[in-house]
Amino acid sequence: MTDSILTSLRDTRPFMRTTASAVLVTFVMLILEPAVAAAQATHPPVQPPAAVAASDDQRFSQTVQHIEDNLQRLNKKIGKHQDNAPERGELRQLHNALKQLDSVERQSFAKIGQHLIDHNLPNEIIKRHQDMVDTYQTEYGAMMAEIDAINAADNDADRQTRVKTALDHLKAKPNKKRQQPFDPKNLPNQTPDGKIRAPKETKEELDKLIHAQAEPIQVAALELSAGMLAQATTQTTAVPQPADLAPTEDVQITEEIKALATSLNNDPVAIYNWVRNNIEYIPTYGSIQGSQLTLTNQKGNAFDTASLLIALYRAAGIPARYAYGTVQIPIDQLMNWVGDVTDPQAALDLLGQGGIPSLALVQSGVVKFVKMEHVWVEAWVDYIPSRGAKNKIGDSWVTLDAAFKQYQYSDGMDIKTAVPFDAQGLLDQVKQHATVNDADGSIQNIDQNLVKTTVTDYQTHLRSYIDKQKANATVGDVIGFKKIIEQKPPILASGLPYKTLVSGAKTAVLPDSLRHKIHLSLYGSPQDRSLDSPTMSFSASLPSLAGKRISFTYEPASSADQAVIDSAISTYQTRLPAYFIHVKPTLKADGKVVATGGVYTMGVDQVLSVDVTTPWYQHNKDYQVTAGDFHVIGLNPSGITAAAFDARTHQHDLKTMKDTDYREYTAEMFHQIAMAWWGEKDAFNDFIGATNHVVHYQLPSHTLAGSPLTVRYLFGIARSASYNSRIMDAKEDLITAVHADGDAEQKRRFVLGLGYVGSYLEAGIYDQAFLMDPGHSMSSITALKAASEQGVAIYSIDAANAASLNQIVTDPDDLQAMRNAVAAGLRVTTAQRDITVDNFTGLGYILEDPTTGAAAYIISGG
Repeated sequence: MTDSILTSLRDTRPFMRTTASAVLVTFVMLILEPAVAAAQATHPPVQPPAAVAASDDQRFSQTVQHIEDNLQRLNKKIGKHQDNAPERGELRQLHNALKQLDSVERQSFAKIGQHLIDHNLPNEIIKRHQDMVDTYQTEYGAMMAEIDAINAADNDADRQTRVKTALDHLKAKPNKKRQQPFDPKNLPNQTPDGKIRAPKETKEELDKLIHAQAEPIQVAALELSAGMLAQATTQTTAVPQPADLAPTEDVQITEEIKALATSLNNDPVAIYNWVRNNIEYIPTYGSIQGSQLTLTNQKGNAFDTASLLIALYRAAGIPARYAYGTVQIPIDQLMNWVGDVTDPQAALDLLGQGGIPSLALVQSGVVKFVKMEHVWVEAWVDYIPSRGAKNKIGDSWVTLDAAFKQYQYSDGMDIKTAVPFDAQGLLDQVKQHATVNDADGSIQNIDQNLVKTTVTDYQTHLRSYIDKQKANATVGDVIGFKKIIEQKPPILASGLPYKTLVSGAKTAVLPDSLRHKIHLSLYGSPQDRSLDSPTMSFSASLPSLAGKRISFTYEPASSADQAVIDSAISTYQTRLPAYFIHVKPTLKADGKVVATGGVYTMGVDQVLSVDVTTPWYQHNKDYQVTAGDFHVIGLNPSGITAAAFDARTHQHDLKTMKDTDYREYTAEMFHQIAMAWWGEKDAFNDFIGATNHVVHYQLPSHTLAGSPLTVRYLFGIARSASYNSRIMDAKEDLITAVHADGDAEQKRRFVLGLGYVGSYLEAGIYDQAFLMDPGHSMSSITALKAASEQGVAIYSIDAANAASLNQIVTDPDDLQAMRNAVAAGLRVTTAQRDITVDNFTGLGYILEDPTTGAAAYIISGG
């Protein structure tokens, strides 16, 4: 099924193709249990290639890790007074194997040293290499002496003492990357709780919020009669200032905005009508996108819409500024405005999740109005007597709100009723053929052909139904659409289209407190993270970064380090001796360096912390990174539209980049892949939401996309490193969502379904980007599917069957994350053991809040 979904999705965006088949099976994922969804495949299972031979340093590290595992078991058995002869025999075998690998390792070090000399690499690099050789010999000698002491012990008491000494040594010098601890209370895929403050009641409170004092009332330069003054509904306050025409972080006066203002003849009425009739409203709070991205996406919240209107006015030479206040809107208009919900509480929930200070006004037990804080625009226009129709010399500040509007909604085809999908029937059939263990919560040996045939038949019926309803139907015909009810008055309105309860200060520049911001901190080690001691920090508003490529990479720290890398490239090496390469973390915005950190040895574990701060919440997410990684931070302010994707691909044509710009070339590739992932996922959100009557909006979110460094360790030191994989890791995917009728269960299934799709696409986007058949890249969903195809049991574990975690065989760090999740009340969906697909070995698992549908989708290693 997932492949069919992907095929459908490819046909939905202008950067792909447009067709009604986009929604054929998207909602099916909402009615299937995780184990079944994971088992659905529309292609034969991928046969893994022959295992890639391990390198010498890999075999050495693996053997050391096996020794540590052996000592753990030996220590446990001694503590329980159990027979431990098998473990002691295995330890002797591992001891002998390590002696042989030591000879190989020393030969490898000698070969590297000779290479450094032959290629005239700097003396400081040669010294780093020799320091590593000395460290290796010391550590190897100490470990072998500890094992010799264990083998020589003649009783368990003495043996256990020596085992503990060896274990302490090995744990202090890990031979694998430690997984970042998982916080079960900080799930990546979720909706906000909707708890917001009440709207401000007085002008003084609003003025304080804006951080500005109300401007004194002055008489405008133009002499006005008493009759003319009576026509103007806004106060004629201070005359415009230079700031009312200047660009800001939010009011970006770009060439595209200038061109649009010119095409509208710099006319205040035409500009207002264009913004009001073309920009869809998003019920969120605070400046997020800025004027340019709002224009590109043609959607935005009240702040973003105001920023665009102000930018167009200022580009046209018309002074404009923000106005802020508390307004009152009839509930029926509000329900239409926020997304055609039928339940007043659902509309209020959307405002709350979006952070908008709001309060229901109840009359006779029924919600009649909603009081909410809101932002609009004041423009200095030639208002008297033409009310903007002829704009010669400005005389009045006129209130304008291009964000508030009403929509015409068209229902799509009632697919669920016309072509019902018998989910329970499929589950019953699956259970008849599969091995189901209700006691431990597992399912195994799912009949893949049964699932495939059932879904394929459903697709056929669905296509037939759509074709009969309307030949060549569009996506809108199938899922429905909304259309702004246009208004094109020849003059500017005489006031705002709702009741203004209180108006606060006016400002040419939004205060920083009303902007969404991002703060990035890099910590040189997990210990530095615990001490909050970053090596690199950077802060910026989201409007200033919206649409930009944010790359996070490690540059060679010196010319000597660059010489090592150049030598590796010239000799076609695919693996680098990490221990003598030093790198410096570097953060760039569209190629411009905005922050750098200290110098670190390649392969060192670090933490990249991302804080998103908004006017109503602050979220922190940590990414586990390694010195030497190559990443971009894929920001998604309010949704990635097809227009935004197309604008980026046309703005940054990779063919024009010079060969020397390979880092920027690669960063742009990953940036566009991240945009494509967000764009495809946003498309799915729309389809699933429309089909299930769920209204939703994207909140600021982020992902890490790029090529992480794969490191092999020797006694805690990065021995070698290579770029073997690509990742898409979304630590923050936050949306607002309500069912149109307020159905909490439908909302939960919607949130969970979006998580499935996002996880699938984390792998699918790379299969697409590198022109591979689906199934080669791994995410939690694709790994669960592959495990089911290989006959591995899939478990669903919560507090009721927590003992089933003892059946899961995987990395101890992942198993501990599962235990923590279950203890916190989450449900775990996981394969019983690791699988191998291509060069991936591990498992995928889901940690889900069974009440809300919020979840984390994880593969081995985090």
